[in-house]
Amino acid sequence: MAVKTSLRLTSIYNDDPKFFAVGGVPLQRDSEKVFSAKSLIFVRGSTDLLEAPVRIGQHLTVTGEFVHEQTQINGAFITKIVFDQPLVVQLNLPATGETFIKFIAEEPDFKGIGNAKARELWRVFGTGIFSMLNNGTTERLDEVLSEQSITALVAGYKKYANLRFARWFVERNIKHSVSRKVIKYHGRNTVDAIIENPYELVNFGLSLAATDKLAQDEFSIKPDDARRLVAVVASVIKKFTARHGHTLMHHGDVKKRVLKIFNNDEMLCKKALQVSHKSKVFVLNRHNGCYHHTPSLIMEKVVAKRFLRLKDCASLVTAVEQTVASKQINNNPFKLEEKQIEAVYSAIENHVSVLSGAAGTGKTVTLKSILNTYHHLGYDIFPMALSGRAAMRLFEGTDYQSTTIARFLLSTPIDDESKTVIVIDEASMVDISTMYRIITHVHPSVRFLLVGDHNQLPPVGSGLVLADMLKSGVIAVVELTVPRRFHDNTGIYTYSNLIKNGVIPPNLNFGNIHFHETAEGDINGYCSRLLAADTSHSRIIAATNATVASINDLAQNMVNADAEKMFINQQQYAVAEKTDFRLNDKIIFTKNDTEAGVQNGTLGTLTSIDGWGIVRLEDESKEITLDQKLFDTLRRAYCMTVHKTQGSQFKRVIIALTQSNLIDQSWLYTAVTRAEVAVELVGSSALFKRAIQRQSASYVRQTYLHQLLIAENEDGKAGAYHAG
Repeated sequence: MAVKTSLRLTSIYNDDPKFFAVGGVPLQRDSEKVFSAKSLIFVRGSTDLLEAPVRIGQHLTVTGEFVHEQTQINGAFITKIVFDQPLVVQLNLPATGETFIKFIAEEPDFKGIGNAKARELWRVFGTGIFSMLNNGTTERLDEVLSEQSITALVAGYKKYANLRFARWFVERNIKHSVSRKVIKYHGRNTVDAIIENPYELVNFGLSLAATDKLAQDEFSIKPDDARRLVAVVASVIKKFTARHGHTLMHHGDVKKRVLKIFNNDEMLCKKALQVSHKSKVFVLNRHNGCYHHTPSLIMEKVVAKRFLRLKDCASLVTAVEQTVASKQINNNPFKLEEKQIEAVYSAIENHVSVLSGAAGTGKTVTLKSILNTYHHLGYDIFPMALSGRAAMRLFEGTDYQSTTIARFLLSTPIDDESKTVIVIDEASMVDISTMYRIITHVHPSVRFLLVGDHNQLPPVGSGLVLADMLKSGVIAVVELTVPRRFHDNTGIYTYSNLIKNGVIPPNLNFGNIHFHETAEGDINGYCSRLLAADTSHSRIIAATNATVASINDLAQNMVNADAEKMFINQQQYAVAEKTDFRLNDKIIFTKNDTEAGVQNGTLGTLTSIDGWGIVRLEDESKEITLDQKLFDTLRRAYCMTVHKTQGSQFKRVIIALTQSNLIDQSWLYTAVTRAEVAVELVGSSALFKRAIQRQSASYVRQTYLHQLLIAENEDGKAGAYHAG
């Protein structure tokens, strides 16, 4: 039989986006006395049941069936009350004095308001505090709180007051991940905004199919309603371009997908395209029949205009610049080749330029001379990369403090005409949206130097900024071609260049590259055995997260099976929960944490499993004592995806060639070039050969930046667009 009870959260057991597990103690208030005050209540279920993220100290009302489970805590057997997949879960604001005080003092959303201030609030205002906050009348709060604390109280209360909107979404089976974004955007107008146009939900993450059903069933939207037609076309274009990395679509691709949604209704499809065109969902290029995704086109045009404006600022290298550059070239501990020297002068002469080259050709060595030159010429230098690991490697290679692009975009915009240069490493991974945000974050006079290898992995998002710059032939480029990282006898440079050029190596075993013909079902195990034979400087690379997880399980059991398992006892009421980790596991951090000094992609070894654990960082003597926040970002790292290895090199790389559409020229090329000394390829030679001949995304993506660069460079026009 279903019961209803309330509890105060004391424990949170996982950080899974799809599943929550919490524990707490009963709130004995009003007539609710379902369980003893000494009971321990545990609630588990889908996060779709939640109205907002759960935190310790929050009040929860749960409705559903429960069971009793026995558990042992500190040697004593305790009976837990467990709600598994409850019917309803609601977050509540506390209504009584003591619960209000405790909630305000402990909830992080009310930063700066401790127990004493919370108690004084209740003494002065009592239950009137709720009506004051509801009505926005906060004038008298300065009798108790500082201006900063008043701001925190109002903002925190607003968040929880918005739960009434969240319940509106829950009643309509709209998941929390969607409703949270809608409420944050629309605030008090949330429900009215969705009633006015239910298809707005697509923009916040609800699928088109689910939105369409809700709109027609709940709000009686007719099939030919303009709101529906626009939403369908916009969703088709947005989904297609995002999935394939395109910034535009051909008419046939759009029509085919829209017709499918409209059950081949030609008239409805035609009307949808017309209405969507008028609504600026896309811009029609009548010269090539392409439908440009409007946001992408705007971003490509802004980027093109900025780069060409900078290109026009190019000037001859002055005598002073020549002297400074020459000195820095001569001071480089590595003798620079002719092309590397050319790159130094190109970067000084051109306000926007590219330093390109295959892995191991000395881009970082060259970059150090470029940055030293800029430094001695009085420039402010901002080196950056997409991943934390790549940013750290950039710093290690150049001695210039580097940052992630995300962190740079959170900093104060550069809005003056000072001498400044932006340096973007691993630029092949930068999509058009990111490049647009960087450009609009800085003054038009700021210089740009992009460094990278366009044959490596393309961006996750839409666009091909680096490849399009090279393809246009308009931007100054120096490409390095002489291998410096790899010893001649490894064969890695020769082998990787064959892959890059779509050529199957005549011998799959070459130099320090070894091919292991292996059946699909044996690949994960074979890779794990190779790792076990030499774990000190090896990593396995796989295509998908599922394969990575499977290999990490196998590898852990082969190389670290006898190590002690890690358990976490998160709170005083929590049962020790088993984790995936063992002492001395290889791990990777998956998020940046500036205070702790770790980046997304930082590698290490779990050297202690006491508390939340201790990690010794790879290549450093530094140890990090973990807290729950850091622990939740850990993953095992015997095996990683190629994206996670960007910015890293390993002595020996083991590559799992499983069936996956991700494995193509660029994937193989990037994976092979992560190795410094040796490569082990494991899988089917037939699959390997097909992948080499399968063109990389940089060749098949449909983008327009390169054409914009050419067109605007030739005649100053934005290209041939006619939105009519």
